Formats: sequence, structure tokens, C-alpha cells
Amino acid sequence: MSIFQAGELNISRSGQRQEEEEFLEEEHKRNVELQNLFENAFKDLGDEGSSFNSTDCSYSNESEIEHGNIPTPGQVNFLSENLYQNPNLPLDNGDEYMKPGRDRPQAIKNDKDVEEYIDSDYRSLNELNVLYEIRMREIERLNKELIAEKAGKEQILNKLIITEREKSAILVTLNQNKTKLAEKEKEVMNLQAELTLLQSEILKVEKSREETKSELEIAKLRIMQLEQNLAMSERCDARGNRDKQIDEIIDSLNTKHKMEVNSLQSELENVYAKIKEKEDSYKLLEEKLDVLQQKHLNNLLKNCDVTVRQEATVKTLLDEANAEKIELIRKYNNLQNDYKQLQEDLAQYESVRSFNLLDTSSDDKDTDSVIMMGISRKSEGKNKSVNISQKDTISKLKDELRRALLGQKSKRQLIKKLQQQVQTMEIQLSSKRDLENAHLLQTELKRDMGIDTDKLINSGSIVSDKEHLEEICALKEELSIKEKERLTFENKAKNLDEQVSLLHKKLLETDSFKEQQENEYLRFHDQEVAKIKAEMEKTLFDKQKAWNDRMEELLTECNGVKQLYLDIRRQKEKLAELLHEEKILSARLLNEKQEVEKQVDKLKIDIKNLEDYILKLNEHGMQLEEQFKKGNSTVDSSLFNFFKQEIEKLKHHNDKTDSLAQFISADLNEDDVELFKKKYKEMESRLQSSFEATVMEIKANNLRLSQALNEKEEIIIKLQNSKATPSMKSISTEMDQELSELINTKSLEEIDRLEKEVDRLKLLESEKNNEILNLKASFQKKLEEELFELEATLSSRHAKDLVEMEERVKKLSLSYFTDEMNKMRNAHKDELSAIRKEELDRFEELKKTLSNKDDEVKQTLELKKQIIYLQNLIQESRIHASLMMTRWAKEVNEIKEKSEANAKEAEDLKMKLKSARKAALAYKKKWEDCKVKFPGKYENLVCQLKEKFQAAITSKEEEIMQKLYEIEEEYKNKEKALLSKQVVKAR
Repeated sequence: MSIFQAGELNISRSGQRQEEEEFLEEEHKRNVELQNLFENAFKDLGDEGSSFNSTDCSYSNESEIEHGNIPTPGQVNFLSENLYQNPNLPLDNGDEYMKPGRDRPQAIKNDKDVEEYIDSDYRSLNELNVLYEIRMREIERLNKELIAEKAGKEQILNKLIITEREKSAILVTLNQNKTKLAEKEKEVMNLQAELTLLQSEILKVEKSREETKSELEIAKLRIMQLEQNLAMSERCDARGNRDKQIDEIIDSLNTKHKMEVNSLQSELENVYAKIKEKEDSYKLLEEKLDVLQQKHLNNLLKNCDVTVRQEATVKTLLDEANAEKIELIRKYNNLQNDYKQLQEDLAQYESVRSFNLLDTSSDDKDTDSVIMMGISRKSEGKNKSVNISQKDTISKLKDELRRALLGQKSKRQLIKKLQQQVQTMEIQLSSKRDLENAHLLQTELKRDMGIDTDKLINSGSIVSDKEHLEEICALKEELSIKEKERLTFENKAKNLDEQVSLLHKKLLETDSFKEQQENEYLRFHDQEVAKIKAEMEKTLFDKQKAWNDRMEELLTECNGVKQLYLDIRRQKEKLAELLHEEKILSARLLNEKQEVEKQVDKLKIDIKNLEDYILKLNEHGMQLEEQFKKGNSTVDSSLFNFFKQEIEKLKHHNDKTDSLAQFISADLNEDDVELFKKKYKEMESRLQSSFEATVMEIKANNLRLSQALNEKEEIIIKLQNSKATPSMKSISTEMDQELSELINTKSLEEIDRLEKEVDRLKLLESEKNNEILNLKASFQKKLEEELFELEATLSSRHAKDLVEMEERVKKLSLSYFTDEMNKMRNAHKDELSAIRKEELDRFEELKKTLSNKDDEVKQTLELKKQIIYLQNLIQESRIHASLMMTRWAKEVNEIKEKSEANAKEAEDLKMKLKSARKAALAYKKKWEDCKVKFPGKYENLVCQLKEKFQAAITSKEEEIMQKLYEIEEEYKNKEKALLSKQVVKAR
């Protein structure tokens, strides 16, 4: 983007519209001023160029060689040779090569192309200025159209942004509806789960009811059995003690019966009350579910309709916007193409004008460029000497100019042809329109003439010229009045436009003020909503805790009574199992203790045997020492054999001890094992020390003996190398194996014996149980037989007494039972009335609590709705804030890009200034050359042009620097304002 294209920023904030408009106005003013300055500068440069271009052109050789304008040395030689051969070639400044026999050459004839260009219609500057002005007007018109199309583009982009916002809002509403649907579905699932739980509870209550019924039937049967037993006892016993016992039994049964009946009735009533409550709650839940489903369906239908409509509108708007965008892009491309063509034409025109080829002034003298190219109209001129390099450059310039002029001429011819075609078409159209208008006028005149003639014939009166004049004057006055009214209306329209602009500014200010208030309100609203949320969450949490505590207390009270009996049974069963297990453990431990004691006794016996054996070995060792002391030259072979046998025994014993150690380590504790190991190591060390001492003594005493003694010493050394430990180990392992075999055999025998005893005890238990059952059966049979015998004897002997006793018992029982029934009824009536009152009070309290709960539920639902609404608002505000932040970030990036572009343009301008200064220096050099050539003619002009050029350069430099400084300050201020706004909104 350039410095002056800030109007392309798409800032849609209402608070920044005023700034945008002001910035656009300032930009337009700057563009107009810059265009005027550049036009004036180009005009001054054009005027100056007409004088500058009359001088010799001094180009740099390197650039000319790069572009192919300077000929090579071969070309120069070719030209110099041809110049002598071709006398008609033109020379620099009108000079020509002299032929022999000619004192002064005549003027050289121009080529046909040059003469046609000179005789062309576009000789005068006026026509070219007119064309230049037309092109500049077209450029201005195109610029205006570009600005208008940019404004339309901005409007369309704003519309697109609005549609995108609406689309995002629709998507947000859709997401909210989806979340609501999910929540409602979850609520429905929860309600269904509650319904299933209630149904399961109802089934449980029905099962408990059936169980109570079965228990009542069992109780009734028991009562019947007791009544039968009473009757039998009354028949059998004639004494008063039996009557007392029967009365006591009856009282106890009645009390038990009353207690059971009361408990069953209370349980039944509680069950019925719970069933009613659950049914009522079930009905309420069904009604609520129906209502919620209907509301949910209605909301879904409404939201679907709204979303469908909004989507349709958004689609239409997007289609329109896309169509408008495509049309604008097409127009913009066409305008850009036209603008580029015009720029190319202007560049060509300026290049031609810089060479002053189009200057057709009426002076008699020709310009230097015309003289250089040999296109002079005059036949006379002074010939001067020119260098060969100048001639070559002039010829190259001639060729280039000819080509350019031919191309321009062909373009002009095409333009002329096209213009002529357009003019002819316009003439034809205008002629046809004139014919149509004439034809229409003729028809109208004929009609008017016919009407007038008819009127004149009928009336016969002719209007005088004075009346016509008066009518004309009246019409003129009316026209003047209408023009005044029109002017007044125009003034009013201007005033109204000004008022509208003022109102627009006020609206922008009010929008900015509203936005500030909205931001403040949103902050306050967020704080208050957070406080309300915290308070509501606390209250709801406390209420939930209270209700949960109450419900838990009720459930514990209800379930506690049921679980008491089950807990007692379980505890009894556990205690019985624990006793049985403890008995088994005690028996097993006693058996293990006995086995261990036996093994310890065996080990003690083995240890004693080992000690005796060690004493025997010591005695043998003493015997050997005595024999060596006596000086026996030879040792008995019997002793040697005895040692071998003892060593083998020790090996065998060592193996047995290892097996015993393994067995003992498996059965005994670690401490006992360590003690045995220590004792065994001590025994080994002691035996080794004693054995080594005896061997050393034998070595000392037998040094003086013969070879036989030496051979026996070698045998003793071999015995030392073999050592006692492996032999002891072998002996201990063998002993251990024998002991383990003995222990295993004994343990197996004991296990078999114990199993036999267990089987025997089981058989005894079963026999005893059978005996007990048989005794019970025989005892029952005997009792029944004795009862029958007593009944028979009593019936035969005391029939009359029995009848009297039966009657007396019946009377007493009836009187007693009637009295007790009356008492029970009275007591039950009072209890029932009290219970009913309590139930009514409880029912009313429950109703109140339910109503309060319904109110609380409604309040919570309303609060939830409010919270959801506030959450939606917060989400929208966050979305809006995020969009604003992204836009501000884009604006900041665009501003940075503009600042960079401004810096680049400043650098470009500096480079242009440098190039202009270089061109000025080149022109100065040219003017110095011209001074040398034309000292008296152009000194004043050069001074004036220098002053003008320097003044123009300095003024332009100052203006450009001032404008750049102002632009930088404006952009810095805008950046600061945007940063401050971002900081305020971030806070």
C-alpha cells in the first residue's frame, strides 16, 4: 500500500467512522494538492525541456553502449568511409563534406518520413495540450470511479461482516439448542431411572406385603393351635393350677398377639403411605415429563424455523454480495487496464515533448535538435566542424526517432480511423434521431394545425400579437419565480445535507459513548453475576446438604430396623464359625507341640551319643600318644584300621546330622537352628585342634626315626589333607536320612491313627443323633398313649364334671375374651385416632414441604435460565471482544505496513530527487556547452532557468519533507491511540 491509500482499511467500528471520514477527506485534499503540484512541475519541466532539448545531448557512454545506441568501431569506420562516397548524407549543424570543384555545398534534402511527420496535422502545441487535458480529465474520472467503487466495496465488505456475525450468532444459538437438547435428554434419562427405582421399590413393598400376609396366616394358625391346646388342657386338667397356667399362657399369647398385630398394622400403614406417596410422585413426574416434552418440541420447532429462515436470508445476502463483488472486480480490472493504457500514452507524449519535436513555433530559426537530425527547413546554414562520435550518436538518434515517429504515426492513423468511424456512426445516429424528431414534430404540428384551424373556423376570432406577448411575459415571470424557488430548494438541500452530516457526527459520538457504557455495564454485570452465582451455589449447596442429611437419616432409620435382625444372625453365625475354627487350631497346635517335643528328645539322645563317641576318640588319641612316647618304632595296624573305621563312621554320622539339620531347620525356629549350628562348629573346631596337636607331637618325636616312620608320617599328612569336615558331613547326612525316615514313618502312622479316630467320632455322633431321635419318637408315642388313656379314663369317670367344667370354662373364657376385646377396642380406638391425627399432621407438613420444594425448584430453574442467558451473553461478548482484538491486530499490522510503505516511498522520493539532481547537473553541462557555442544568445535564459529549477526543486523538497513529517506524526498518533484503546479494553 502507498502513503495515501489509507481509505482501503476495512474498519467497521461505529466509533471509528468519523475518523475514517476525516482521514478520507484529508487524503482527498492531499491527492488534489499533489496532483496540482506535479502538473505544475511537469509543465515547468516541459517549458524548460523545450529550451534544454535545443542543446547537444551528453549521455554516458556506458549506458548508451548497454542500450545499443553507440555504434561499434567497425560501424564508425563504415560510416566514415560511406561519408566520402555518399555526398548526400547530412552532417552535424548543417555541415557537409566538400567535393572537389565546389566552393560551398547546398542544403541537404530531408527524407520522406521526416517531411511527412513535419507536414502532419499535430504540429501545434495547442492540439496536444487539448489532448493532454482530455486524457487528464479521463484519468480524474477514472480515479473518481475507483474511489466510488472502493466505497461500494467497503459497503459490501461491511455487509459481509454483518452477515458473518449473524451467521456466527445463528451457530451459537444452534449449539445452545443442541446443549439444551442434551441436557433435557439427560433429565429424561434420570427421570426414567428414578421411575425404574420407584417401580422396583413398589415391587419390594408388594413382596413385603405378601410376606406379612403369610406371617399373619401363620400367626392365625398358631392361635388356632394354641386354642386347641387350651381346649385339650381344659379337658384334661380339672384342677385350678391348670386354669391359672392356661390364663397366664393366654395372657402372654394375647400380649404377643397384640404386639405382633400392632407392629404389622404399623408396617402395613407405613407401606401403604409410602406406596401412595410414590404413586403421587410418579404421577407428578409423568405430568412434568409430558409438559417438558411438549415445551422441548415447541422450542425445537421454533428454533428450527428461525434457523432455516436466517440461513435462507444469509444465503441470499451472500449471493448478492458475491455477485456485486464479481461485478466490481470486473469493473476494477477494466479501469486498471484503461489507466495503464493512458499512462503509457502519457509517457510517450512526455518523451516526445521532452525532445520538443512537437514545437511548431513561427520563428524563422530552427532548433538545434532539428539541425542535428538534418531536418532543417531552410536551405542555408553554416557548416561547422563536428567530431565523428557526435555524428554517429546523431545518426543513431535519427534512426530511433524515425522508428518512434513511424510507430506513433501508425497509432495516430489507427486512432483517426477509429475516431472517424465513431464520428460517422454518431452522425448517422444523430441524423436518424433528427429525422425521427422532425417526423414527430411534423405529425404534432399537423395535429396542432388541424386543431387550430378547426378552432379558428368554429370561433372565427384571431388572437392579437399583444395578447401573445403578454402571455410570453407571464410565462417568463413564472420561469424566473420557479428558478428562484429552485435555488431556494437547493440551498435548503445543502443546509439539510449539512444538518445530516452534523447528525451523523453526533450519532457517531453517541455510538462511541454507548459502546463505552456497554463495556462498563458488561464489567459491572460480570462482577454481579459472579457474586450472584457464588451466593446461589452456596445456598444450593447448603440446601442440598440439609436435604441429603434428612434423607439419609430417614433411610438409616428405615433400614436400621430391617438390618438389626440380619446383623444379629450374621454375628451369631460368625461367632459359631470362629469358635469352631479356634477349636480346630488349638487341636492342631497341640499335635504339633507333641511332635516337636518328641523330635527334641530324639535330638538330645543323638547329642549324648555323639559326646560319648567323642570321648572314645579322645581316649584312643591318648593311647596313641602313649605309644609314641614309649618309642615304638611302628604303629599298630589295628589302630590305623580303627582310625579308618572311625573316619567312615564319622562320615556316615555327618551325613545323618546334615539331614537332621535340614529337617530341624524346616520344623524348628531359626534361633534353635543357629544354636545347633554354633555347637556343631565348636565341636568341629575342638576336634580339629586336638587332632592337629597330636599330629604335630608325632612329627616332632618321629624326626629321628627311620624310613618306616617317614612313610607313616606321609600317611598322617594325607589324613590331614583329607580333613575331618567332609567325613563329618557324610556321617551327619546318613544320620539325618535315618532320622527323617523314622520321623516320616511315625508321622504317617499318627495321621492314619487320627483319621481313624475322627471317623470313629463321626460314627458315634451319628449313632447318638439317631438314638436321640428314636428316644424323642418313643417319648412322643408314650405321651400320646398316656393322653389317650387318661382321656378314656376321665371320660368314663368324670363325664359330668367335664361337661360342667367345659361350660364354666366357656363362660369364663367368653366373659374374659369379651372384656379384653372391649378393652383392646377402646385402646385401639384412642391409638388409631392419635395415629390418624399424627398422619394428618404429617401429611400436611409433607404437603407444605413439597410446595416449598416446588417453589424452590421453580426458583432454581428460573435462576438456571438466567444463568444460561447470562452465560450466552458473556460468550457473545467474548466473541465480540475476540473479533475486535483480531481487527485491532489487523489494523495495527496494516498501520505498520503503511509506515513501512511510507518509508519506502520516502526512499523512492529521495532516489528521485537524486536522479533529478543528476539530470540537473547533466543539463548544466549541456548549458555550459551551449554557452561555448552560443555565448551571446542564451545566457539570460540559462540564468532564469537555473533559478526557476533550483527554486522548484527546493520548494518541492521542502513540501515533500513537510508532508512526510506530517504523515509520520499522524500515523504515530493513530498508533498511540489504538494502543491506548487496546490497553483500556484489555483491562
